[in-house]
Amino acid sequence: MKAEFGKYLPQVLPSVLAMAALNPEMGISGQDTLAELTDVLKEVTPANADGEGNKMQVVTDEIEEKDVAIQMLAVFIDEVPEVCYDYVEPISKILLSLTNYAANDSIRSSSASSLPSLMKAGKARNIDQVTLHTMAKAFNTNLYAAMQEELDTDTLIVQVQAFKDVIDEAGEGLMSAEEVQHLGEKSLDIVTKSLERIKQNNAINNDEAEDEDDVLDADDMALIKEENSNEFDLQIAAAELMGGLFKTHK
Repeated sequence: MKAEFGKYLPQVLPSVLAMAALNPEMGISGQDTLAELTDVLKEVTPANADGEGNKMQVVTDEIEEKDVAIQMLAVFIDEVPEVCYDYVEPISKILLSLTNYAANDSIRSSSASSLPSLMKAGKARNIDQVTLHTMAKAFNTNLYAAMQEELDTDTLIVQVQAFKDVIDEAGEGLMSAEEVQHLGEKSLDIVTKSLERIKQNNAINNDEAEDEDDVLDADDMALIKEENSNEFDLQIAAAELMGGLFKTHK
């Protein structure tokens, strides 16, 4: 079945790539012109406590189509990797441009998680080690930059896991000892910041509430518990990344 589908991929893939590359437009009230959604968000997004822009979750029909297209690409790569490798350049270009897509965290997650599958596609075509390592370095350079700016814990988990999976697919010899040490320190930093966020969550209590509207109810407590659980998952992902780092530079 996979082989039969593969021969139809050249007819299907161009339209899926076009859908994934779609740039939704958005306007601001009082202005007559439309602009790319990500550019508009830069103008209207409030800054967080660190002075950095918070990523916003925007869902429109165009964004949903874009997300579906990326998920379709992921399925194609997994199911017919040898055929998809013929299109590795346009697929990679789209995925790498969306790992930091400010408007929607699902798109960022889907793009990041698809990159290790492209590595598997390359291995399925028996590409040489130099080419494989070149892919891995390009992918992880992009993922590292996305991780630096990511504010959503669930998405950061996916990015860290993708980074580790790319390393696993690349095999030994990908990084120098200095690079391994730097990324190991970055992984520890992820854990440290995660522990701090858990500490801040646990410090929230009703004794500090100034009025009834500030009192935490059951839903608030459940949300805090869920946030802490996500932080624990992030710490596990960071620990697994550290393990992958040391395996690549034995």
